[in-house]
Amino acid sequence: MLSEPSVVNILNQPFPHSTPTDRGLLLLVLLAIGAGFWWVHLQLHGLPQQVRIFHGNQLVGSYPYPAPGSTPKRIRVQGDIGEAVISLSADGVRMVDAPCRGKQCIRSGLHHHSGDMIVCLPNRISVLVVGDSGSQAHLDALSQ
Repeated sequence: MLSEPSVVNILNQPFPHSTPTDRGLLLLVLLAIGAGFWWVHLQLHGLPQQVRIFHGNQLVGSYPYPAPGSTPKRIRVQGDIGEAVISLSADGVRMVDAPCRGKQCIRSGLHHHSGDMIVCLPNRISVLVVGDSGSQAHLDALSQ
């Protein structure tokens, strides 16, 4: 007569018929899956290298990311309704001051992924984070 395994045995040994080789292979597969997700993330977002600032369709300036630990750089840009102030640091880029009423560009916070944009529509100023390939990512997680 076959006896049913007790709950204690199942908890102590969840895979009773697995060998150390099976567990090692499972660990290797899980590490490969994690590395694959990391690679896809880097391909989609890239590493930010520079920031491009536009007024309308005109490129105002292109600025490289500062070195870690350096002081943030403040960039003043004249728009249609006034001057905007952009802060660029090793952590990312943000709009610090803008003459628009809604201030959504300021509230959007810090941007640091390749392809991220800050846009102040009333002032016609846009800031684009560009990755190491020189252009923003062509895919996002939803468009795959």
